[in-house]
Amino acid sequence: MLWTLPLGILFGVFMDPDLDLPGKTMSEARMRQVNPVLGQLWYWFWWPYAKMSHHRGISHVPVLGTGIRVVYLLWVPLLLYVILLAGSVSMYPEFVVVMIGLAVSAFTGLCIADGVHIAYDYIASGGDA
Repeated sequence: MLWTLPLGILFGVFMDPDLDLPGKTMSEARMRQVNPVLGQLWYWFWWPYAKMSHHRGISHVPVLGTGIRVVYLLWVPLLLYVILLAGSVSMYPEFVVVMIGLAVSAFTGLCIADGVHIAYDYIASGGDA
């Protein structure tokens, strides 16, 4: 299960607190380096989030900002799961426990990446962030 911690940190490079910026962000530029089409889709997906948020607002609050971005990222797959699968798939308790452990580990990795980002913003701004 520990492999999800570094995976969360790595994904934090793409899903960083600056997704609340109104224009193109470093996150989107990084995603474009991976794949230009994926980068454009990433921009379009996060555009409403940027419009709803204020830069360095709640998105830069450790843990809470990470949680909000995770919920925003997962609302579509979760909704599809509830609609299509919830009534037809029986989950074994062991599977649920493993999935929760993986999710907590990955979320911790995202929080670490966000913490580094927020600390860098604070240091770079001379303590005014």
